[in-house]
Order: sequence, then structure tokens, then C-alpha cells
Amino acid sequence: MLELVSIIFRWKWHLIAVCFLAAVISAVTLYLKPNYYQSRAVFLAANPYTVDRTSIFSRTPGDYPTYLFGNSQEIDRLLSIGRSSPLLQSVISEFNLQQHYKIKASDPLAGVKAAEKFMKNFSIIKNALDGIEVAVEDEDPQVAADIANSVVDKIDETYSNITKESKINLTQTLQNNIDDLNKRIKQVDVQIKESPTNINYLQQTKTTITNDLNEAETIKAQYNTLANNKVSSVYILERAAPSLKKSKPKRTLGVLSAVLATLILSIFTVVILEQLKKLNVTSS
Repeated sequence: MLELVSIIFRWKWHLIAVCFLAAVISAVTLYLKPNYYQSRAVFLAANPYTVDRTSIFSRTPGDYPTYLFGNSQEIDRLLSIGRSSPLLQSVISEFNLQQHYKIKASDPLAGVKAAEKFMKNFSIIKNALDGIEVAVEDEDPQVAADIANSVVDKIDETYSNITKESKINLTQTLQNNIDDLNKRIKQVDVQIKESPTNINYLQQTKTTITNDLNEAETIKAQYNTLANNKVSSVYILERAAPSLKKSKPKRTLGVLSAVLATLILSIFTVVILEQLKKLNVTSS
């Protein structure tokens, strides 16, 4: 330890000069970098079962509690949508980020470069309280806020479209079943006319089919109602707003980090040089 202190003392002016140079270079470099501002939106996942057919049209409502907020599965679904390529490409297109980032349109990789730069300034995570945070950084604080809010809106819209499409597909399946039941009723009516001796059995069969038909039509009408009503999949706790304080670069921290790294590397270098000098003296 004493030897290390002795080496540092002998090389102190060299170390000071190198650290001063590192401080100047890092300060100039960080000064030339533009300021970025971060905006953050926070929302919770809604429980899709609150608007499920079995919950809304239950014949015995209140028997089973339906929680307002979604569980980890709903959170993961919303995170997956928020990180999906179609959604991010939609944001890049909406805000014309290729031009915003001053990327030449003639560049064949312009789209890729715009996406890469956006991803460096974008994050979507689940926080410790099961909320979902969307954070966007940009040189323009208003643009950062607008993009963050747009991402939340697009997540909600995408999830709603997926569930709506699912309900529409179910109504089509139910309609096919309804068509088949109507055909069966017509076939039974024909049999009743042709075989009056079996009329009791055929009437019972028709009643059963009619009950199935009424139930299918009721369920289809319920799904149609749900498909035509837009229901949000998120509960927004905090809309993004323009920030007045820059988020990066951290110039003071950057300069101190550069000086510290330079000092450590320089000490390591001079120690090696001193050891090499000793080896040369010993060998000679």
C-alpha cells in the first residue's frame, strides 16, 4: 500500500494532467449533446371479466365477486401489446419520427434507424405496485408527452379490437348454430305432417330444439351488445405531461465518472510502468 502511494506521488502531475484532460474532453462532449426530457404515463390493467357476458348477463348476479383490476396475466398481455412491432411502427408513423430524428428519407435503412433510436428512448415496464409505466424521452418535452399518451391509447385500442374481434367470431359461430337449429325445426315440422302417429315424440323434439334456438339467439344478442360497446382495457392513473426538467445527459455525473475512470486506468498504467522499470533494472 505504501509503495502504491509512493508511485502515485511520483506520478502525481502526470495523473493530474490526464484527469484534467479527461474532464475537459468529457465536459465538451456532454455539453454538445442535446437535452432530453422524459414524460411518463401510468395505468392499471382492467379485468376483462367485468364486461364478460357471464358477468353482465348473469341470472344470479353478485354470487361471484368480480374484481375491478386485472391480474398478472392481463398485465403481461398489455405489456406484450405495448412492446409489439405493429404498435411501435404505428407510433413511428404517426409522429413521423424518421423526419423528427433527422434521418434522410433516401437512406435505405431509414426505417430501421428510426425504430432503433425510438427504442433507445422508450420503455414500458410493470412497476412494484402492478401498474404499467410508459416512459418516453425526447428533445421536445411536448413530443415526449404526446408519444407516451399515444402509446397508452394504442394499447387500449389494440386490446379492445382483439376482444371485439373475438366476440364477433363467436356471434358468427352462434349464427351458424342458429341456422342449423332452424333447419332441424323445419325438418321436424315436415315429419309431423308426414307421421302424425309419432306427433307426441316429434312435438317434444321440436320443443327441445326451440328451447336451444331461443338460448342461442339470446347468447348471440348478448355478444352483439358487448361487441358494439367499447370498453376500456386500462385505468389511466397518470397521463403524461411535458417535463420542465431534463432527464439526460447528466453532465456533472458524466464528467465525474470520466475523471474517475481515467484516474483508475492511469494509476493501473503507472503501476505497470514502475514494475517494468524494476524488471529492467534487475535484468541489467
